[in-house]
Amino acid sequence: MVDPAERKLMRQDELDRNAVEGKFGQGKRRYGLGLIRAKLAETSGSMVGMAILVMNLEKLLREVFLLIWKRVVFAIFYRSQWSFCGP
Repeated sequence: MVDPAERKLMRQDELDRNAVEGKFGQGKRRYGLGLIRAKLAETSGSMVGMAILVMNLEKLLREVFLLIWKRVVFAIFYRSQWSFCGP
């Protein structure tokens, strides 16, 4: 019988593993991680590292773009809203 604290820890480990495995699945689908056929382990590791770097950079750039986009839309909306308020 597994005590509740250990069961909770096991469940949290499963959740963490699912997130990591999902990212590897995304890497295989979108970034070609499943297509790596390097002969040396060092080369394979470098290719995996570069793919993960690209994944992280893409996420960072997406977040920066959305932040800038929200500020631009906010500025345009409120500038046009205040211009119709009268003298």
